Amino acid sequence: AGADPPSLPGLAHFCEHMVFLGSKSHPEENGYKQIISQSGGSSNASTSMESTTFKFVTTASHLSEVLPCFTSFFIEPLMTESGVGREVNAVDS
Repeated sequence: AGADPPSLPGLAHFCEHMVFLGSKSHPEENGYKQIISQSGGSSNASTSMESTTFKFVTTASHLSEVLPCFTSFFIEPLMTESGVGREVNAVDS
């Protein structure tokens, strides 16, 4: 957040929210939440002035299912138009 352009305050926090809304290989907006939930795991993210942190917890037996979905957010995020309005409001609140 500390590196956000002055004209776009909150950009890092906005991107943190947007990546959870799907990727090209996992396009369902709630797909990641479902995979994590079904694995008995959890996930969270946070943005500070210095960094944005993403984390998840799952069982070893579900790692091969959860990890590809998680990493796809950073490789091929969708950043859908439908999600932009919702997440701008979430970050502003």
